Amino acid sequence: MAFLISTAISLIISTICQVIYAAFVGFLFCVIYYRSKNLISCMLLHGIFDFTAYFWFSFSGK
Repeated sequence: MAFLISTAISLIISTICQVIYAAFVGFLFCVIYYRSKNLISCMLLHGIFDFTAYFWFSFSGK
């Protein structure tokens, strides 16, 4: 039973961290878009984020 509670708490914390990260990155993209009025820059930055995240998780061993 303790394992299930521990796993549930871990999943909740992980989800909260993911939501905070996504909100921060979304806010960052909004600021970049409103200052530059250029959607392409946001698209390129999003691609760079995805590319680096892919390699980070590929080589981290997790």
